[in-house]
Amino acid sequence: MGRPSSPELVGRETEVSALAAALSAAEQADCRVMFVSGEAGVGKTRLLREAERQTRERGMIALHGECLELHGGELPYAPLVAALQGAHADLVEEALDSLPTSARLEIGRLVPELLGERSHDQLATDPSQYAKGRLYEWLLRLIRCLAREAAVLLAIEDLHWSDDATRDFITYLTRNAAGLRLALIATYRSDELRRDGADPDPMRRLVSELRRSGNVRLMTVERLGREDVMRQLDAILGRPADQLLLENVYERSQGNPFFVEELLDAGAGEAGARLPDSLLDALLLRVEALPAESLRVVRALGVIGRPAHQELLASVLGVPEDELSAPLRTAVGRHVLHCRAEDDAFEFHHALVREAVTADLMPGERKALHAAIAQALQDSGPASPAELASHWEAAGRPEVALLAHVAAGDEAERVYAFAEARRHFESALRLRGEGSDVDEVELLRRAADAARFTGDSDAAVALGRRALA
Repeated sequence: MGRPSSPELVGRETEVSALAAALSAAEQADCRVMFVSGEAGVGKTRLLREAERQTRERGMIALHGECLELHGGELPYAPLVAALQGAHADLVEEALDSLPTSARLEIGRLVPELLGERSHDQLATDPSQYAKGRLYEWLLRLIRCLAREAAVLLAIEDLHWSDDATRDFITYLTRNAAGLRLALIATYRSDELRRDGADPDPMRRLVSELRRSGNVRLMTVERLGREDVMRQLDAILGRPADQLLLENVYERSQGNPFFVEELLDAGAGEAGARLPDSLLDALLLRVEALPAESLRVVRALGVIGRPAHQELLASVLGVPEDELSAPLRTAVGRHVLHCRAEDDAFEFHHALVREAVTADLMPGERKALHAAIAQALQDSGPASPAELASHWEAAGRPEVALLAHVAAGDEAERVYAFAEARRHFESALRLRGEGSDVDEVELLRRAADAARFTGDSDAAVALGRRALA
């Protein structure tokens, strides 16, 4: 039996109408920016997929990108890079050909595949307040060129994990979108946003700043009520659900559609079936039933933290690639993992399952996996320094993480992501031990420069004074 999933979108009529209105406005050159918030598992991704389905039906261009959760290692512009990488190559090439060569070189800083035979060396880095704006202007003009062919949907998932550079571009795009045939729909988890501390959560600040713009709409996706959960169960089962099942599932899921599916698949309400003690148990129930070989693969993918190919998983686990085919087939067959058709990468059916899997690991297990992942990424060729820094630091290898943070700072600086560059340089300072070959004064200088270019003069002065001392 396949994983329980409703064939219809239940209880979201108002939300679907709002999405359709945003797409219609985009077709009329009235750019709409929509922030879709809600707790994990409430159905934001399903709504985004519905928007993408409507986009294709209308003959519009759909661009899709996801933000990545990298603890201690920011990846600038991750969703924008993914969106351009996943776009139809001919459309992007045609749009770039209508722009000056310098535009291709600047945008190629983010997406090297777009450079062709050219090199980054053809355009020197200009670490000034104007350089970042220039990159944003070229990205905006690229979107305008794409939108001449058809209206564009830019769908961004998990904006709560976004970097400063991505949020800055969204602000720039929102405020310079007059006459643009674009709908930007971004989802974020409301339960991931900080409420404590003097410094407001970056996502809260972004929404607060932009909500006054005339083209911005906010949508909160709430849990389903009892009647809608009943409709969801009926749609999944293909028949009316009995009252015992409804009461059991509704009480435990509290109207969260993803948990409704998980609890139903766990056998909640069936006579003699062991009921999960909590929703976390429901998430892990199918995972724990996997054979040991499949469980190893699932845990490795959980710690990697993003979709990964079989080759990387084999390298992390230290086994021949063909030996993973059977364990992966089992994990996919039992609906724990999913193989993406577009690039053959494996990912979890839901981010919450990944979080539950990693949370269930012992600290030593997690540490060893982070080290194996970092080594595998390093051995496989050019790897993201930010991703390496994240894994080396989590593996308890400060000396290697320090070098990766410096390299990530260099990379962020090159694309004018100065807030991310500063974080990487400050992380390197934090990890720098006695006898390190990395020059402390140079790190302080670069962190101060990055702080200066983000407008944080106080931090720049403080870092400069530390360097002088």
